[in-house]
Amino acid sequence: MTREKVYSSDEHYYMPPAWFLSNENRFDEFDRSKPLIFAGEYAAHDTGRKNTLYSALSEAVFLNGIECNADIVDMTCYAPLFGRDGHSQWNPDLIYFNKRDVVRTTNYYVQQLYGQNKGDVYLRNRVTMKPSSTLPTISGHIGVGTWNTTIEVDHIEVNGRELKLADWKIISGDYAVQEGHYIQSNRDAQPAMSISQKAFQDETLLITMRARKTDGAEGFLVQFGADEDGNGGYWWNVGGWNNNRHGLQKLTGGSAPIERVDGSITTNRWYDLKVELTPGKIRCYIDNQLVHDYQVEQGALSLSSTYHRQAGEVILKLVNPTASPFKASISLAGTRSVASMAKLISLSGDKDATNTFEQPANVVPLESSISVGTEFTHTVPAFAVEFIRLRAEL
Repeated sequence: MTREKVYSSDEHYYMPPAWFLSNENRFDEFDRSKPLIFAGEYAAHDTGRKNTLYSALSEAVFLNGIECNADIVDMTCYAPLFGRDGHSQWNPDLIYFNKRDVVRTTNYYVQQLYGQNKGDVYLRNRVTMKPSSTLPTISGHIGVGTWNTTIEVDHIEVNGRELKLADWKIISGDYAVQEGHYIQSNRDAQPAMSISQKAFQDETLLITMRARKTDGAEGFLVQFGADEDGNGGYWWNVGGWNNNRHGLQKLTGGSAPIERVDGSITTNRWYDLKVELTPGKIRCYIDNQLVHDYQVEQGALSLSSTYHRQAGEVILKLVNPTASPFKASISLAGTRSVASMAKLISLSGDKDATNTFEQPANVVPLESSISVGTEFTHTVPAFAVEFIRLRAEL
């Protein structure tokens, strides 16, 4: 691009929500002497490619990062725009329609709100998170799986108690108990998964498993923190990526790797796998050798702040993509005067909420007023993006 002296690039991002959440700062270190960037196509692809509120919030976090880098990211475009009900060639779309009705998705409202509240001067800001006194824990169903691979499991234990694998729920693949071992025999399944009937709520969990790969391209999947249908939580992908790496993958909003190391699995060799879950930590072992020592992220509040000169308003955009409310202490340094009241626009709801033809207004922006000042506190609800517009003299 530099050699051809083009005006800008055209970048496309069709990724899980986790990718957008982890790429808020993507453009911070880009070379300002290079061509500009056009995010020409992007959309967060949540589970089942649904237009969930969570997918929209992940895009809001990404847009906060783009606003911070508006000197080099000069245009963005969600894609695709329209989808006809029952005749869509691609999902997700921003707006769905049929002969009578139009459905504005949660993602549409995020796009609309950022377009209507962009401001024209970016204000430098900083978010400082206080450490939580309560470390996050992982609870839910345990699972075992493969990807293009067949395996044989000798046993699985949780906190020293052996689980009865014959009672497990098969999500995909071909599982059966043969001669006391749990066999997955479908080499083509992507993935083959089976999960425990019981959900484990213990603060500390020790999962141990003895297994061997019998055929195929990769190794083992050990899932934990899943719901009753095998969704969410984490995978420990042992011998993944064509048997070149071991990695932890967070399955909420996709399967983005959060940590990977080089490693492989040998066919027909028995392995002792161990996952140790303690508050704030995931530790994984192969044959008692530590492979991962991962600190579970507690989540963070995303912020962008701009000033609309004609309106004389500071516009704060706060995104909370987590299941816990954030109590924010906001300080408007450098302002000469601030009004006592401000407009609050909030888009919030259940993480997996969607707008449908039956419920087109399930998640819509709501307006209210809040008290503000040079310094004030405000609690951002769980799974929410909020816009605070306050009159201020800079």
